[in-house]
Amino acid sequence: MSVAVTNITVRGHSTYARRAPPRVQLLALMTDLVAAALFTELIYAFLGFSPVPNLRALIILVTISIVMFLLSRLRILISSAEVISISIGEWIWGIHRVGEARSPQISNESQSGIFLTALIFVLGYGVFEWKIARTPQWVTSYELPIEAVVPPSNWRVLAFHYSLAAWPEPVAYFMPYEFGPPKRFVGRVEAILQQSNSGEAKGREGSMENNNDEKIVFEGPKTPMDFASGSVTRTELRNCVLGSPSFHCALIRDLALSRPLDEMKKVGFSKFELRWFSAKNPMIPEEERAQGIYLHGSGGTEDSPRYQDRYILVSPKGMQQSIIFSYLKAASGQDSLTAASAMNTDGAASVSAADKMKIALGTLRFSDDLNPGRAWVDRELEATKLGELPSPSSDEYIPRLIQAEGLLISKISVEPGPIESYFHLAGIQALLLQYGLAHHRPDLVDNAKQTLDQVYRFSKDIAAQSSPESTTGHLAHDIEKLWHESQKL
Repeated sequence: MSVAVTNITVRGHSTYARRAPPRVQLLALMTDLVAAALFTELIYAFLGFSPVPNLRALIILVTISIVMFLLSRLRILISSAEVISISIGEWIWGIHRVGEARSPQISNESQSGIFLTALIFVLGYGVFEWKIARTPQWVTSYELPIEAVVPPSNWRVLAFHYSLAAWPEPVAYFMPYEFGPPKRFVGRVEAILQQSNSGEAKGREGSMENNNDEKIVFEGPKTPMDFASGSVTRTELRNCVLGSPSFHCALIRDLALSRPLDEMKKVGFSKFELRWFSAKNPMIPEEERAQGIYLHGSGGTEDSPRYQDRYILVSPKGMQQSIIFSYLKAASGQDSLTAASAMNTDGAASVSAADKMKIALGTLRFSDDLNPGRAWVDRELEATKLGELPSPSSDEYIPRLIQAEGLLISKISVEPGPIESYFHLAGIQALLLQYGLAHHRPDLVDNAKQTLDQVYRFSKDIAAQSSPESTTGHLAHDIEKLWHESQKL
């Protein structure tokens, strides 16, 4: 009896061909899938996509797998070679397509298959550790305790949206325009603590971004849908921030961090640190103490570094509101208590910029109720007598105007509908503008014109809901007249 034998030459080895066992074909398929996953991981890592697998990752993975499959089919169709390997997995595991039928055969079980497959796994793990495991969604995090410290005497207690705390006096406020009032909150309030003299122009379309300003930004509530619906609670978010990294917790972190991270990356921040901050002030009920996600970003150049601290406040019901602090000087490394003791009674600081925020957060109350903030601001406004301002020649004139400006903006942040607050705020800007022109203060002139422009645009949105003959219509018209006068200067 005769036996037909086919002699095949593969990479210099002559051997009898036999059909590749299903086990080896399965290993080759798994290797191809691992390679596709590695390519997807590389695309995600170097294009800056979210490091948490999502629908986009699945689409990219499926697309790469389909492309690899189509390329293998195309190679079968166009290749005239008697023996070929059509994919990475087949090449690694020594599977060859033989003859016209291109049936999967194996010349000799590859001794290097396990090694090369393991190498792909190791490369994938290395990319994960290098580019993904260090991201805020996956990195191991710790708690950042914020101790209670009595703030300097010249700090003022103000409400911004759902928060109520003592804050340092700024040199200017801005309220960048975006469509919202009267039915929605003002999107953000900016308190400039130290204004640069770089001469960089500020945009009129809602962006007050000047990379050299030291400023605090109070964002309106921006709660991701899963938190707003109650699907994810504050306790679950806290446990995921402080717990060991896992796929489930990476998804929850990503829900809270994807928007802030995207915004920070767009303005040049590339290195991030994540903590869970919690205030330890025994004078404030525990459920109202400031707590949430602390996200620190650094960027800029070696000669001109920039920093941003985002404190994402989370209420017991999961509502989120961010307070953003941008500054140039790195934190001193002091804790808040040491920092506060370095201040004199006027609040002059050897304290670092970052420590100012810790002191303020130690005083902060945060809840799901706007009424405490509204009641506080109303009492402060009632006690403020704009008709009893010091003389413009007094050193107290501008600080008193800035204080009144802060109170009015605080009022708008907790109650955006009534136009009276906008009208009084426009009047403050007119006084600042007059003083700036008379005393050759271009910084005051520029700031007042910017804020008056924003107030005018907000007032138009509010007046659109009322008759021109109503009180709202008349006040909106007065604001428009002030705005027109400012444009002539």
